[in-house]
Amino acid sequence: MLEPDEGLVEAQLEAEQRLWDAPPTSWDAVNTRSALEGLLDDPPPVYLSRTDGVLLLYNGKVSDIHGEPEACKGWFACYAAADVLARELGVIYVDFEDSVRGILGRMRSLGVSDEVLVDGFSYVGPTE
Repeated sequence: MLEPDEGLVEAQLEAEQRLWDAPPTSWDAVNTRSALEGLLDDPPPVYLSRTDGVLLLYNGKVSDIHGEPEACKGWFACYAAADVLARELGVIYVDFEDSVRGILGRMRSLGVSDEVLVDGFSYVGPTE
């Protein structure tokens, strides 16, 4: 039977200890008991109110909109962006389908001023 290399075993133990001593990260397991007891509840949505007052979008989370072609997904996103901008907060609009001119035209038609668009609206239109 082979004897373990003491240097290798010691290095492995040191590496494991560093893992235990490391600060927590988002890759750490969540305390499910705390989540089940409501101690880790997500904040409620705060943007884009429906006509019945129910809010649809969350602060600090990515919102991804899917639907059939011509289902007004772009208008939905612009309306949500206008709601956020009206609260004097910034928007990053990532768009794979339209153009900056098309989106800015929609934002203007929703009543967002050019000043607000320049100061608080960032458009990203990746092509690769």
